[in-house]
Amino acid sequence: MTVGDPLSTEKLVFGTEEIANNLGIRGLAANLVMDACVVIDYTGQSVRLGLFMDGRKAQKITEGALADTYGAFLAELEGSNWRQYEFGRTDLGDPDYDWLWMTASIGDGSIEAKYFPHTQKISSKHSYTRDTIIGIEVMNFTSESADDASLVRSTTSKNTESGAYQADWITIYQANYGTSDANGMTLIKN
Repeated sequence: MTVGDPLSTEKLVFGTEEIANNLGIRGLAANLVMDACVVIDYTGQSVRLGLFMDGRKAQKITEGALADTYGAFLAELEGSNWRQYEFGRTDLGDPDYDWLWMTASIGDGSIEAKYFPHTQKISSKHSYTRDTIIGIEVMNFTSESADDASLVRSTTSKNTESGAYQADWITIYQANYGTSDANGMTLIKN
């Protein structure tokens, strides 16, 4: 994992704030860049890392077995019961993006960011019952339109509830729900 420049530094609305991504994280999936931002609260002496999940546009994959397809970082969601997970939600609401906020700490030459206790809801206007973020999934698409129509689907695995073919993901970074695992999702950069 390497940290460098973001793909875009456009100012985006998040609640009452305007936020611009100021980092790009590489190495999470193929050549894709996950934009992110660091927010420093000097008064409260805290640092937050926001991992940007963007349902507006997928990035082109240029290497490996998935070359010439597209990928997007999206939220893995769940409802009020741990077994109500939802993979492959391409529409994050209005707006169609969000940040997963992690608490960051700086130690002996390393930076650690932790998502715990995993209670963040997607912040956009939506009507979903499964709206708690429990991870980040990198979904695979046939075009840069990060929508259901271009979502790559399995030809063998079906959803047990709907009978539809499951969406294909490239990788998932999952955090355990609630307070069951104090490590949650942790990123460490030495």
